Amino acid sequence: LMIRRPPRSTLFPYTTLFRSLETALQGMDISDTEQQKIEISHQRDACQNQISEKKQTIQDLLIDLDESRETYQEKRARLLSLQAIQAAALGNDDGQAESWIQRCQLENAPRLIDQLSVEAGWEAAVELVLGNHIDAICVDNIDTVTGLLHSLEEDAVSVFQKTTDNGAGESAIQNQDKYSFLVSKISSPWAVDTLIPKVYVAQSLAEAMEKRTELASHESVITREGVWMGSLWIKVAVKGDVEGSVLERKQEIESLTVELDQLAEDGQALKKRLDHQQELMLDLETERDSLQENYIEIHHEYSGLVAKIDAGEQKTAQLSKRNQEITEEKTELDQMLESDTQEVSEARERL
Repeated sequence: LMIRRPPRSTLFPYTTLFRSLETALQGMDISDTEQQKIEISHQRDACQNQISEKKQTIQDLLIDLDESRETYQEKRARLLSLQAIQAAALGNDDGQAESWIQRCQLENAPRLIDQLSVEAGWEAAVELVLGNHIDAICVDNIDTVTGLLHSLEEDAVSVFQKTTDNGAGESAIQNQDKYSFLVSKISSPWAVDTLIPKVYVAQSLAEAMEKRTELASHESVITREGVWMGSLWIKVAVKGDVEGSVLERKQEIESLTVELDQLAEDGQALKKRLDHQQELMLDLETERDSLQENYIEIHHEYSGLVAKIDAGEQKTAQLSKRNQEITEEKTELDQMLESDTQEVSEARERL
């Protein structure tokens, strides 16, 4: 009586497969892929944060640019209005006078008002005393136009010969210095004393009344408010707003011109900054899209590895369970074999 023991390879078919699967799972290291995924995610998020910051910067620049353009348009409208009022006040739109000026070839000659700089507060006084001379055409020699005066019809024109000779004479009022005269309140490349002869200045009406008693017949005194008086006469400037004053309007026109130039320059700088920021944002968006594509690709790779590992672990668990069952079966078979062997031995002994 013989008992054959089943071969080990037949009895344990899952052992080799189980160990091979374990070895394969150990070789599946997803840490590098996971780290790449994390790094790309961080880069993408950082890029998105920069895009958000750029969008805010662009929004702020757009607001600044709109405000700059609005301010420019307001000031430009104000400038055009003042220039129109100034031209009308100075008679620059008088057709006959302009025609005469062109015949004299004086259209490019400087105007006195453009050469004057008046101390603040004395504009009304200077404007009152100069009268029509304030917009005088400045020439090198006045004799060049005297021959054409007969052709000037109704419109008024003032012509001033440029000179550095102040033509000042002696003063009737004693103990006066040059700062006591209205001409001292005026800065000009040429002497304008002949247009403002012997006009003293007074800081108050009381001071002007006191000086008036000492004036000679060819002298006068004026306050900063525009009260002008001689020994036997008084003239008061018409009070009005800033637009009613030729000199103050001139100063505002000059100031607005400078402001508009600066606003235009600032607007161009803002536009360049805006264009630059928009280009940077486009580059960042391109980089973000590229990172997103890389993230999706590495995510798919990572997900595939995780799925394989999960499937392998499930298979390993199944094989482990089956291996345990086989081990138990083997133990049971070994016990049965041992029992059978003992029985055979006993049977042989009985024989």
